[in-house]
Amino acid sequence: MATFEQQIEGITSIDLTATSSPTQDEVTQFLLDGVKETVDRVIKNEPSKARIFGTTSTINNTWGDISTVWENGHGWINSSDNGVSVDTDIILSVVRENGTEGKFEPAVQISASNRSRAADPDSLIYNSAYNPGWYMLDGKVYVLPTPSDGANQAQVTYVTYGGAITYSNSNIANFPNEYEYLVVLYASIKALKAAAVYQTIQEDTELTNAYLTLAASLSQDYDKRLTPFVPSKGQES
Repeated sequence: MATFEQQIEGITSIDLTATSSPTQDEVTQFLLDGVKETVDRVIKNEPSKARIFGTTSTINNTWGDISTVWENGHGWINSSDNGVSVDTDIILSVVRENGTEGKFEPAVQISASNRSRAADPDSLIYNSAYNPGWYMLDGKVYVLPTPSDGANQAQVTYVTYGGAITYSNSNIANFPNEYEYLVVLYASIKALKAAAVYQTIQEDTELTNAYLTLAASLSQDYDKRLTPFVPSKGQES
Protein backbone atom coordinates (compact mmCIF):
# COMPACT_ATOMS: atom_id res chain seq x y z
CA MET A 1 0.00 0.00 0.00
CA ALA A 2 1.25 3.45 -0.89
CA THR A 3 2.44 5.62 1.97
CA PHE A 4 0.75 8.90 2.73
CA GLU A 5 3.76 10.67 1.25
CA GLN A 6 3.41 8.74 -2.00
CA GLN A 7 -0.33 9.38 -2.14
CA ILE A 8 0.16 13.13 -1.63
CA GLU A 9 2.90 13.22 -4.25
CA GLY A 10 0.57 11.47 -6.67
CA ILE A 11 -2.18 14.02 -6.07
CA THR A 12 -0.04 17.16 -6.04
CA SER A 13 2.97 16.23 -8.23
CA ILE A 14 5.17 17.72 -5.50
CA ASP A 15 8.38 15.82 -4.77
CA LEU A 16 8.46 15.66 -0.97
CA THR A 17 11.80 15.48 0.81
CA ALA A 18 13.36 16.56 4.09
CA THR A 19 14.20 19.96 2.54
CA SER A 20 11.35 20.46 0.07
CA SER A 21 8.61 23.03 0.51
CA PRO A 22 6.66 21.71 2.26
CA THR A 23 9.02 19.35 4.07
CA GLN A 24 8.13 15.80 5.01
CA ASP A 25 7.82 16.87 8.65
CA GLU A 26 5.39 19.60 7.66
CA VAL A 27 3.35 17.03 5.75
CA THR A 28 3.19 14.93 8.91
CA GLN A 29 1.64 17.92 10.69
CA PHE A 30 -0.79 18.41 7.80
CA LEU A 31 -1.90 14.80 8.21
CA LEU A 32 -2.41 15.20 11.96
CA ASP A 33 -4.40 18.38 11.36
CA GLY A 34 -6.36 16.55 8.68
CA VAL A 35 -7.43 13.84 11.09
CA LYS A 36 -8.77 16.38 13.56
CA GLU A 37 -10.49 18.46 10.90
CA THR A 38 -12.09 15.41 9.31
CA VAL A 39 -13.32 13.91 12.58
CA ASP A 40 -14.71 17.25 13.77
CA ARG A 41 -16.44 17.94 10.45
CA VAL A 42 -17.98 14.48 10.17
CA ILE A 43 -19.38 14.64 13.72
CA LYS A 44 -20.62 18.20 13.25
CA ASN A 45 -22.47 17.24 10.07
CA GLU A 46 -23.66 13.83 11.27
CA PRO A 47 -23.50 13.46 15.08
CA SER A 48 -24.69 9.85 14.85
CA LYS A 49 -21.33 8.93 13.30
CA ALA A 50 -19.37 9.89 16.41
CA ARG A 51 -19.22 6.24 17.49
CA ILE A 52 -17.16 5.17 14.49
CA PHE A 53 -14.34 7.34 15.86
CA GLY A 54 -14.68 5.94 19.37
CA THR A 55 -12.24 3.98 21.47
CA THR A 56 -12.72 2.32 24.86
CA SER A 57 -10.29 2.43 27.77
CA THR A 58 -10.61 0.27 30.87
CA ILE A 59 -9.61 1.78 34.23
CA ASN A 60 -8.38 -0.47 37.01
CA ASN A 61 -5.39 -0.79 39.29
CA THR A 62 -3.35 -3.00 36.97
CA TRP A 63 -0.65 -1.48 34.82
CA GLY A 64 -0.94 -2.42 31.16
CA ASP A 65 0.25 -1.48 27.72
CA ILE A 66 -1.23 1.91 26.93
CA SER A 67 -0.37 1.39 23.25
CA THR A 68 -3.23 -1.06 22.93
CA VAL A 69 -5.57 1.90 23.06
CA TRP A 70 -4.32 2.90 19.62
CA GLU A 71 -3.70 -0.54 18.17
CA ASN A 72 -6.91 -2.31 19.10
CA GLY A 73 -9.36 0.45 19.89
CA HIS A 74 -9.31 -0.31 23.59
CA GLY A 75 -6.77 -0.68 26.36
CA TRP A 76 -6.00 -0.88 30.05
CA ILE A 77 -5.25 2.40 31.77
CA ASN A 78 -3.87 3.05 35.21
CA SER A 79 -2.62 6.29 36.67
CA SER A 80 -1.99 7.58 40.14
CA ASP A 81 -5.30 9.44 39.99
CA ASN A 82 -7.26 6.83 38.00
CA GLY A 83 -8.18 9.34 35.30
CA VAL A 84 -8.27 8.65 31.56
CA SER A 85 -6.76 11.27 29.27
CA VAL A 86 -9.05 11.89 26.29
CA ASP A 87 -8.43 13.50 22.90
CA THR A 88 -11.78 15.28 22.80
CA ASP A 89 -14.61 16.19 25.14
CA ILE A 90 -16.99 13.87 23.28
CA ILE A 91 -17.67 11.07 25.74
CA LEU A 92 -19.84 8.34 24.25
CA SER A 93 -20.38 6.20 27.34
CA VAL A 94 -19.03 5.50 30.81
CA VAL A 95 -19.81 2.30 32.72
CA ARG A 96 -18.52 0.70 35.93
CA GLU A 97 -18.76 -2.81 37.35
CA ASN A 98 -21.01 -2.97 40.41
CA GLY A 99 -18.88 -5.47 42.31
CA THR A 100 -19.90 -8.43 40.19
CA GLU A 101 -17.57 -9.27 37.33
CA GLY A 102 -19.04 -8.29 33.98
CA LYS A 103 -22.02 -6.48 35.50
CA PHE A 104 -21.62 -2.90 34.33
CA GLU A 105 -23.78 -0.02 35.48
CA PRO A 106 -24.11 3.15 33.35
CA ALA A 107 -22.43 6.14 34.98
CA VAL A 108 -24.06 9.56 35.05
CA GLN A 109 -22.12 12.74 34.43
CA ILE A 110 -21.65 14.93 37.47
CA SER A 111 -20.07 18.31 38.01
CA ALA A 112 -16.37 18.19 38.87
CA SER A 113 -17.15 20.62 41.69
CA ASN A 114 -19.23 17.88 43.36
CA ARG A 115 -16.58 15.16 43.12
CA SER A 116 -15.74 15.12 46.83
CA ARG A 117 -19.37 14.92 47.92
CA ALA A 118 -20.12 12.30 45.28
CA ALA A 119 -17.36 10.13 46.77
CA ASP A 120 -18.64 10.52 50.35
CA PRO A 121 -20.95 7.64 51.42
CA ASP A 122 -22.67 9.99 53.88
CA SER A 123 -23.51 12.54 51.19
CA LEU A 124 -26.97 12.81 49.64
CA ILE A 125 -25.37 12.86 46.18
CA TYR A 126 -23.09 9.87 46.80
CA ASN A 127 -22.40 7.78 43.72
CA SER A 128 -22.42 4.10 44.64
CA ALA A 129 -21.30 1.09 42.62
CA TYR A 130 -24.91 0.70 41.50
CA ASN A 131 -25.22 4.37 40.58
CA PRO A 132 -21.71 5.40 39.47
CA GLY A 133 -20.80 8.85 38.25
CA TRP A 134 -18.16 10.41 36.07
CA TYR A 135 -16.72 13.86 35.53
CA MET A 136 -14.12 15.63 33.44
CA LEU A 137 -11.24 17.60 34.92
CA ASP A 138 -8.13 18.92 33.16
CA GLY A 139 -8.64 16.80 30.07
CA LYS A 140 -9.28 13.57 31.96
CA VAL A 141 -12.34 11.48 32.72
CA TYR A 142 -12.72 10.24 36.29
CA VAL A 143 -15.17 7.63 37.54
CA LEU A 144 -16.76 7.28 40.99
CA PRO A 145 -16.53 5.13 43.01
CA THR A 146 -12.85 4.99 42.11
CA PRO A 147 -12.30 1.90 39.92
CA SER A 148 -10.05 -0.92 41.07
CA ASP A 149 -9.04 -4.34 39.85
CA GLY A 150 -11.32 -7.32 40.23
CA ALA A 151 -15.00 -6.62 39.68
CA ASN A 152 -14.78 -2.86 40.07
CA GLN A 153 -13.35 -1.79 36.75
CA ALA A 154 -14.68 1.07 34.65
CA GLN A 155 -14.80 1.57 30.90
CA VAL A 156 -14.76 4.93 29.16
CA THR A 157 -15.69 5.18 25.48
CA TYR A 158 -14.77 8.45 23.82
CA VAL A 159 -14.05 9.99 20.43
CA THR A 160 -10.38 9.84 19.52
CA TYR A 161 -8.26 11.31 16.76
CA GLY A 162 -6.64 7.96 16.13
CA GLY A 163 -3.06 6.87 16.59
CA ALA A 164 0.18 8.69 15.89
CA ILE A 165 0.95 9.04 12.18
CA THR A 166 3.76 10.34 9.97
CA TYR A 167 4.20 10.89 6.25
CA SER A 168 5.78 7.41 5.97
CA ASN A 169 2.69 5.57 7.27
CA SER A 170 0.11 4.01 4.99
CA ASN A 171 -2.79 3.81 7.42
CA ILE A 172 -4.09 5.42 10.61
CA ALA A 173 -4.56 3.15 13.62
CA ASN A 174 -7.99 3.19 15.23
CA PHE A 175 -9.45 5.25 12.40
CA PRO A 176 -12.15 4.30 9.88
CA ASN A 177 -10.61 3.30 6.56
CA GLU A 178 -13.32 5.07 4.58
CA TYR A 179 -12.17 8.45 5.93
CA GLU A 180 -8.42 8.05 5.44
CA TYR A 181 -8.58 9.44 1.91
CA LEU A 182 -10.09 12.65 3.26
CA VAL A 183 -7.10 13.05 5.56
CA VAL A 184 -4.77 12.62 2.57
CA LEU A 185 -6.88 15.08 0.60
CA TYR A 186 -6.66 17.65 3.41
CA ALA A 187 -2.88 17.23 3.67
CA SER A 188 -2.57 17.56 -0.11
CA ILE A 189 -4.45 20.87 -0.03
CA LYS A 190 -2.16 22.21 2.68
CA ALA A 191 0.92 20.96 0.81
CA LEU A 192 -0.18 22.74 -2.37
CA LYS A 193 -0.75 25.99 -0.51
CA ALA A 194 2.66 25.75 1.16
CA ALA A 195 4.28 25.04 -2.19
CA ALA A 196 2.46 28.01 -3.73
CA VAL A 197 3.86 30.33 -1.07
CA TYR A 198 7.37 29.08 -1.84
CA GLN A 199 6.90 29.53 -5.58
CA THR A 200 5.59 33.05 -4.99
CA ILE A 201 8.85 33.85 -3.24
CA GLN A 202 10.67 32.31 -6.21
CA GLU A 203 8.56 34.54 -8.48
CA ASP A 204 7.24 31.58 -10.46
CA THR A 205 3.73 32.89 -11.14
CA GLU A 206 2.73 30.06 -13.44
CA LEU A 207 3.53 27.32 -10.93
CA THR A 208 2.02 29.33 -8.08
CA ASN A 209 -1.27 29.65 -9.95
CA ALA A 210 -1.21 25.96 -10.88
CA TYR A 211 -0.81 24.92 -7.24
CA LEU A 212 -3.53 27.29 -6.03
CA THR A 213 -5.95 26.18 -8.74
CA LEU A 214 -5.47 22.53 -7.86
CA ALA A 215 -5.77 23.32 -4.13
CA ALA A 216 -9.09 25.07 -4.76
CA SER A 217 -10.38 22.08 -6.74
CA LEU A 218 -9.33 19.63 -4.03
CA SER A 219 -10.94 21.82 -1.37
CA GLN A 220 -14.24 21.63 -3.21
CA ASP A 221 -13.90 17.85 -3.41
CA TYR A 222 -13.07 17.64 0.32
CA ASP A 223 -16.08 19.75 1.28
CA LYS A 224 -18.38 17.81 -1.04
CA ARG A 225 -17.32 14.47 0.44
CA LEU A 226 -18.08 15.79 3.93
CA THR A 227 -21.50 17.14 3.03
CA PRO A 228 -24.28 14.76 4.14
CA PHE A 229 -26.39 13.43 1.30
CA VAL A 230 -29.86 14.98 1.34
CA PRO A 231 -32.23 13.29 -1.13
CA SER A 232 -34.24 15.54 -3.40
CA LYS A 233 -38.00 15.54 -3.12
CA GLY A 234 -38.32 13.09 -5.98
CA GLN A 235 -35.89 10.66 -4.32
CA GLU A 236 -37.59 10.61 -0.94
CA SER A 237 -39.51 7.41 -0.21
